[in-house]
Amino acid sequence: MKKVLGLIITVLIICSSTGIASAKAVKKPVNRDVFLYEYFSKTLVRFEYSLRYSIQGNPYGVQLAETTTKELKEIQLEALYYRNRGVNTRVMEVIPPFYDFSRNLEELAELVLRFQKERNSTALAAGIRRTVEVMNRDLEAIDSMRLMNGTKVLSFTSKTAGLRSYLATVIKMTGSTEVRPSKFEIYVSNMKPVLYDNVTIYGSTPLNGSVKIVIARNNSLVILPTSPEKGMFSVVYSFGELGNYSVYAIQGDNRSNTIEVRVRKIPSLFLMNGVFSGLMGSTLNVSGQLLDYYGKALGNREISIGNTTLLTDAEGRFCMNYTSSSPETVQLTVSFQGDEVHSAASKTVSLVFTKYPTSITLSGPPQGYVGRKVRFTGNITPPLSAQLTVYLNGIPYTNVTSVDGGFSFSLKPNETGKLEVYVKFPGNDMHTSAVSNVVVLSVVKPASRTPRYAVMLLILVLLASIFVYTRRGGETEARKDKTELPKPSTGKETALKLPEGIPELYAFLRKKLGVDENLTPREALAIFRNTEIYEDMKRITELHEKLVYGSMPLTGEEEREIRERARKVLGGYE
Repeated sequence: MKKVLGLIITVLIICSSTGIASAKAVKKPVNRDVFLYEYFSKTLVRFEYSLRYSIQGNPYGVQLAETTTKELKEIQLEALYYRNRGVNTRVMEVIPPFYDFSRNLEELAELVLRFQKERNSTALAAGIRRTVEVMNRDLEAIDSMRLMNGTKVLSFTSKTAGLRSYLATVIKMTGSTEVRPSKFEIYVSNMKPVLYDNVTIYGSTPLNGSVKIVIARNNSLVILPTSPEKGMFSVVYSFGELGNYSVYAIQGDNRSNTIEVRVRKIPSLFLMNGVFSGLMGSTLNVSGQLLDYYGKALGNREISIGNTTLLTDAEGRFCMNYTSSSPETVQLTVSFQGDEVHSAASKTVSLVFTKYPTSITLSGPPQGYVGRKVRFTGNITPPLSAQLTVYLNGIPYTNVTSVDGGFSFSLKPNETGKLEVYVKFPGNDMHTSAVSNVVVLSVVKPASRTPRYAVMLLILVLLASIFVYTRRGGETEARKDKTELPKPSTGKETALKLPEGIPELYAFLRKKLGVDENLTPREALAIFRNTEIYEDMKRITELHEKLVYGSMPLTGEEEREIRERARKVLGGYE
């Protein structure tokens, strides 16, 4: 869990191109500074908890300090890895004083626990005071940082007050600095240091005069002179060779206790992703970098990737390609056997080859009628020929087979309500399973046919009456004086007044013809089938649907056409 957390933190905070703002000027806003500020503010809280547990004599204080240092080291190395690949790493500017403080906190927590068991150890007291002094300098570096949130400066000053208070408490535990030590003794901050790492040798003496710290190995000696202050002394030393050492101090004829130190190889590690994934049949490039504890690239080192052996390049990088013709997950171990000064390292990564993704789209009407078929169509991508399952309200309804990706099916609802219709593909050896979008079908009862028949009967009666009237009128005219000519039109006939809007015109027309307002345009059109006004009503309906349902404006010619046809249907003039 902690490794995952470290990875997430690294991904979020390593990439930024703007440096830390100075106290004299405000630079361009950098949004990522907010996350940096929040993360390192929480790190300061973890430092406080570690100190508090240590003061209480709880070993968890040491454990928490070690965990925090490890996490910060991992972020630092990950950031270094990306920086070496050309990605500017903002976190590298922020992390140094936090990492230094964390390492010193590890040492202080150990010292405090030991001091609580050995109250008379003035050497431990000297070590505690020296470490606290260094840690206060780390806090000063943290306080001087300035991050940005837009134009607002973010400072850690208010967040380090608790740490300073705990450090002051630790100093009080060691007693008065005016009391002269009673023992000549030393203490080493790390008795199992890494090669080239710094360790601090602390000591106390009740006598005046210089002290010589002796570091002995086989037949060689290293002498480090130091001058005590108020009986306390400390020296920082870095071991340059592996092996076992004896460390002690001499002052005149007096000799302190001896501490055995074992210098370890430098740890090495692989920086690389934990998972490499791609589609089956594709090529996965497994790559990484071999670094040591200090962030130095281990170039030209022999490593193993699975059963294959290869050399890292000059910058410690390596890569190898893998492919698979089937979906599978392969565990691959990358290992380094170590060398004269570096310890061995290994990391197991996962190669994930996945099936080809599929998707389904489904189309269908929003409304249907009880007892009538409703047709749905859809497509599966990629265009497969496969068996699909149709679901109604979560229950399998029927199976349908797609052909070259396309499919269709019909269903006949037997009751009113809402149906959630979707399609599932179970997947196969090469393709993932998929579920389509959901089409919600509202099922209603069909409108009664009785009004339609009544309208049709009325129309037929009207047509018959017109025919009879016209025929009789023709016979009457024939009886008139053959020399009588028809009167010319005066042009004053009153045109039938139609609504201006097309939707209003269509509604007016239906009302005049006695069509049930609950019928759809197509159902209303069906009433006039096999009548002489059918073609006019069909064209009127098409233009109406184009405007209303298709949201497509009519041309001037189309508007004139629909009005002329409406007048024709209604008889032209009043």
